[in-house]
Amino acid sequence: MDPKIAAWTENQFTVGLIWSSMNETDRAKAAFENAGRQPSEADLAVPAHTERPPEAARGDRPGSGPRQARGDRPDRGPRPDRPERPARSSARPELFVSSGDWQADVKKLEEMGRTRDAARVHEKNKSHADAQRLYEAGGDTKSALRNAALGKLDEAFTRLSAKLKPEEIIEALERAEAWEKLMEFHVARSDFDSIAKLYERATQFDQAGLAWERAGKLSLARKAYERARDAGSAHRVRDLEVVKLIERGDRLGAATLQVSGGKKAEALETLKPLPGPKAFHFMQKLKLTAEADAFAKAELAKAEAENNPVQRARWLELLGRLPEAAEVYLAADRKDKAAFVFEALGELKKAAELLEAAGQLDKAQALFTKQGDTANAERVKALPRPEPKPRAAGATEEGEGEEHAMPPPDATPSNGAIPGANA
Repeated sequence: MDPKIAAWTENQFTVGLIWSSMNETDRAKAAFENAGRQPSEADLAVPAHTERPPEAARGDRPGSGPRQARGDRPDRGPRPDRPERPARSSARPELFVSSGDWQADVKKLEEMGRTRDAARVHEKNKSHADAQRLYEAGGDTKSALRNAALGKLDEAFTRLSAKLKPEEIIEALERAEAWEKLMEFHVARSDFDSIAKLYERATQFDQAGLAWERAGKLSLARKAYERARDAGSAHRVRDLEVVKLIERGDRLGAATLQVSGGKKAEALETLKPLPGPKAFHFMQKLKLTAEADAFAKAELAKAEAENNPVQRARWLELLGRLPEAAEVYLAADRKDKAAFVFEALGELKKAAELLEAAGQLDKAQALFTKQGDTANAERVKALPRPEPKPRAAGATEEGEGEEHAMPPPDATPSNGAIPGANA
């Protein structure tokens, strides 16, 4: 027999014995049938409980020795008399049974001292003045305020408001759906954020836009005007947003808003004051590809007219004319910048040689290692590193305007602003 089957049948037989010892006859019978054999009387006999000998159970314990005397206890003195407990009242609270007439019910509840229950009945039947009075008498200020608002009880509302926090008043008014009173409350506090949200809840988006403007949330105001289909107000607020973003230094965010409003020419003018390469990358980011190419060609022509070879090479590089850019860099004796162009072209050996000639030995070593030229990598590694030249703070190389390494088209503006954060 398969060992696994034999083990399973033995297991079933053991299960049958367990069920049998618990007097579960049906379950035991099924288990024995699975095992393929029936138990004998010896199998069914339950072994008698045997106690362990004391030495096996606990082992020897050391003697505890003679018990020490506790000594004399101090005299506690006379016990003070315990006051008698008042007799428990056997009367149970009177059970209230509704008569079917709510006015009679509230009178009876008031007589019984159950002011809050009476107030609930008044509130249910829109008797807000009595509900406010009874809730206040019962100490439930929030409910009293709610009924004062529903019943337009201005004097009571003012008195009760002084006892609550602003958030508690707002909660009570929202629960009562007393929107007009809630609006008055927010207006008195000049809480234009909350006013705008109430108008949006009421789908009065034109009023919500005005409130968002008062709150200084121009992006939300513009969106509210757009939902109200008020194109004039939406364009007006968008122009205000653009001015704010430019003041903050986020020209990409401002140009993004202008492009979304169909003002591509204005977006280009917003970006042009930036350094040329950065403006070019932002134009590409905003999908103004044709305008970016035209801008780059104009800057290239300007660099040629000014006889500025470094700027000319930079714009050739941005326009994708890499071989021409490399030649101009070499003619201008800018081996370091030419090396980056050759690296982009995949000519790593040429780039490494130019970097070595320019004194950028660590970068040259890295490029030799990258192309598997171990001999030259070790040779450059052994060369002494030149001392760094001191450079005046804020100084830039003549004719460059900014460093060679530019942020990719999807980079965040250097001022830390998130592009289009307010779009």
